[in-house]
Amino acid sequence: MQQQWSAVDNFMISSLIPEDEVLSKVLENNQRAGLPEHDVAANQGQLLALFVRMTQARRVLEIGTLGAYSSIWMARALPPDGKLITLEADSTHAAWRGRIFSLPVSTNALNSSKARR
Repeated sequence: MQQQWSAVDNFMISSLIPEDEVLSKVLENNQRAGLPEHDVAANQGQLLALFVRMTQARRVLEIGTLGAYSSIWMARALPPDGKLITLEADSTHAAWRGRIFSLPVSTNALNSSKARR
Protein backbone atom coordinates (compact mmCIF):
# COMPACT_ATOMS: atom_id res chain seq x y z
CA MET A 1 0.00 0.00 0.00
CA GLN A 2 2.84 2.43 0.87
CA GLN A 3 4.37 1.78 -2.53
CA GLN A 4 1.13 2.86 -4.20
CA TRP A 5 0.96 6.07 -2.14
CA SER A 6 4.56 6.84 -3.04
CA ALA A 7 3.82 6.28 -6.73
CA VAL A 8 0.85 8.67 -6.57
CA ASP A 9 2.94 11.30 -4.75
CA ASN A 10 5.76 10.98 -7.27
CA PHE A 11 3.33 11.31 -10.18
CA MET A 12 1.73 14.44 -8.69
CA ILE A 13 5.09 16.03 -7.97
CA SER A 14 6.54 15.32 -11.41
CA SER A 15 3.35 16.40 -13.20
CA LEU A 16 2.25 19.44 -11.22
CA ILE A 17 5.21 20.98 -9.41
CA PRO A 18 8.05 22.49 -11.46
CA GLU A 19 11.62 21.82 -10.41
CA ASP A 20 12.91 24.48 -8.00
CA GLU A 21 16.67 24.95 -7.87
CA VAL A 22 16.78 26.34 -4.32
CA LEU A 23 14.49 23.70 -2.84
CA SER A 24 16.39 20.93 -4.61
CA LYS A 25 19.63 22.33 -3.22
CA VAL A 26 18.14 22.45 0.29
CA LEU A 27 17.14 18.78 0.12
CA GLU A 28 20.55 17.84 -1.26
CA ASN A 29 22.35 19.80 1.47
CA ASN A 30 20.12 18.33 4.19
CA GLN A 31 20.93 14.83 3.01
CA ARG A 32 24.64 15.63 2.79
CA ALA A 33 24.54 17.01 6.35
CA GLY A 34 23.05 13.75 7.58
CA LEU A 35 19.78 15.28 8.77
CA PRO A 36 16.90 12.85 9.27
CA GLU A 37 14.76 12.45 6.16
CA HIS A 38 11.65 14.05 7.63
CA ASP A 39 11.17 16.80 5.05
CA VAL A 40 7.70 17.21 3.63
CA ALA A 41 7.20 16.13 0.02
CA ALA A 42 6.98 18.86 -2.62
CA ASN A 43 3.21 18.39 -2.94
CA GLN A 44 2.88 18.79 0.83
CA GLY A 45 5.02 21.93 0.68
CA GLN A 46 2.74 23.26 -2.04
CA LEU A 47 -0.25 22.50 0.22
CA LEU A 48 1.35 24.35 3.15
CA ALA A 49 1.91 27.35 0.87
CA LEU A 50 -1.71 27.16 -0.26
CA PHE A 51 -2.90 27.20 3.37
CA VAL A 52 -0.79 30.31 4.02
CA ARG A 53 -2.28 32.06 0.98
CA MET A 54 -5.87 30.92 1.64
CA THR A 55 -5.81 32.19 5.21
CA GLN A 56 -4.05 35.38 4.13
CA ALA A 57 -1.61 34.77 6.95
CA ARG A 58 0.81 37.54 7.76
CA ARG A 59 2.72 35.52 10.35
CA VAL A 60 3.50 31.82 10.52
CA LEU A 61 5.07 29.93 13.42
CA GLU A 62 6.85 26.69 12.54
CA ILE A 63 7.79 24.45 15.44
CA GLY A 64 10.46 21.95 14.46
CA THR A 65 12.32 23.35 11.48
CA LEU A 66 14.81 20.55 10.73
CA GLY A 67 16.44 21.57 7.43
CA ALA A 68 14.03 24.46 6.64
CA TYR A 69 12.52 22.90 3.50
CA SER A 70 8.91 23.48 4.59
CA SER A 71 9.93 26.88 5.99
CA ILE A 72 10.84 28.06 2.52
CA TRP A 73 7.54 26.88 1.03
CA MET A 74 5.58 28.81 3.66
CA ALA A 75 7.80 31.90 3.64
CA ARG A 76 7.45 32.26 -0.12
CA ALA A 77 3.64 32.25 0.26
CA LEU A 78 3.63 35.11 2.75
CA PRO A 79 2.98 38.70 1.66
CA PRO A 80 6.05 40.98 1.33
CA ASP A 81 5.63 42.24 4.91
CA GLY A 82 4.89 38.75 6.32
CA LYS A 83 7.06 36.93 8.83
CA LEU A 84 7.87 33.27 9.36
CA ILE A 85 9.24 32.42 12.78
CA THR A 86 10.82 29.01 13.19
CA LEU A 87 11.74 27.19 16.39
CA GLU A 88 14.14 24.28 16.55
CA ALA A 89 15.13 22.49 19.78
CA ASP A 90 17.98 20.44 18.31
CA SER A 91 21.13 22.57 18.22
CA THR A 92 22.56 20.65 15.25
CA HIS A 93 19.42 21.26 13.21
CA ALA A 94 19.27 24.89 14.36
CA ALA A 95 22.84 25.50 13.19
CA TRP A 96 22.14 23.88 9.83
CA ARG A 97 18.94 25.91 9.41
CA GLY A 98 21.03 29.10 9.67
CA ARG A 99 23.04 28.01 6.63
CA ILE A 100 19.88 27.23 4.68
CA PHE A 101 18.38 30.64 5.44
CA SER A 102 21.42 32.25 3.82
CA LEU A 103 20.37 30.80 0.44
CA PRO A 104 18.48 33.10 -1.96
CA VAL A 105 14.94 31.93 -1.14
CA SER A 106 13.16 34.96 -2.65
CA THR A 107 11.77 36.18 0.64
CA ASN A 108 12.76 38.37 3.54
CA ALA A 109 10.21 36.72 5.84
CA LEU A 110 12.55 34.26 7.55
CA ASN A 111 13.33 34.56 11.26
CA SER A 112 14.72 31.72 13.30
CA SER A 113 15.32 30.88 16.91
CA LYS A 114 16.74 27.96 18.84
CA ALA A 115 14.11 26.79 21.30
CA ARG A 116 15.16 26.29 24.90
CA ARG A 117 14.22 23.12 26.70
